[in-house]
Amino acid sequence: MGYLTIMEAFLLSLQAAIVIPIVISTAGLMKKGRNGIFPAFFTFAMMSMFLSALYCLIFCIVRPEERMPFAVDEIAECAMLLLVSAGLEALSSKRKKWMPRAFLFTILYMSASIALWIAWSGEWVQDILFGLPYVYLAYLLIRGLEYVRAWDTDGERIFAAVMSTVILLMQTVMLLITSETAQNFLNLGSYAIAHGITAWLLWKNYRSLRDKSYGEKTLYLSITVFLWTILVTYVSDGIYYNVALAINTMTIPIIWIAVKRLRGEADGAEEGMENP
Repeated sequence: MGYLTIMEAFLLSLQAAIVIPIVISTAGLMKKGRNGIFPAFFTFAMMSMFLSALYCLIFCIVRPEERMPFAVDEIAECAMLLLVSAGLEALSSKRKKWMPRAFLFTILYMSASIALWIAWSGEWVQDILFGLPYVYLAYLLIRGLEYVRAWDTDGERIFAAVMSTVILLMQTVMLLITSETAQNFLNLGSYAIAHGITAWLLWKNYRSLRDKSYGEKTLYLSITVFLWTILVTYVSDGIYYNVALAINTMTIPIIWIAVKRLRGEADGAEEGMENP
């Protein structure tokens, strides 16, 4: 077992260990009912994530250095994404707004991502079927980020869309060229951009955390980093994969903090809609 596999096993163990107290805590919030309905969905989502992390950990230990086949971890991960999506739908039930441009971008971006997953794995049905929850959650996040005014300027929104698209283009070109030098250059470039976007989103999360009066903004931003780092793991390997996995694990407590700050927002949601 190489050091990268040992590091991955450690991170998966850490992820499972972090999720357990969060499940217990959010289950308590669910019973109290003072934080709206989102804690209920988040509790079951974290239970699904625990099962996914546990299966990945066992596979990593039993069969190190092997590519994981289709297994229960993907079912658990999809369940987690759908539960988080359902929670966000419930959170925004009184202010749903159709955003055709955001929906179109989500469809195009995630379709291109799924096409790359198929090119790498050769698993058509699996990648298409299990890619659909990503489309759903990504659209809800884009719509929610607009509502909570997560972008300081319109330029930030454009920057995020352009740079994330550049990563897909670089990864696509890597499949079409044979030069190892060019492939390595494009690979490192896509890693740099991907982790640069991650750092930028974490900075926005930090600023939102300092504003303790607005948990919903932190919630959308932290779930965005959570989803983004999952997508980054899919285009990464080696140490870059473990870095993305570590950041993904780190975002879970941030989401938990945001869920706790939802207290009172559900009751004042209608008032907040009228006076955003």
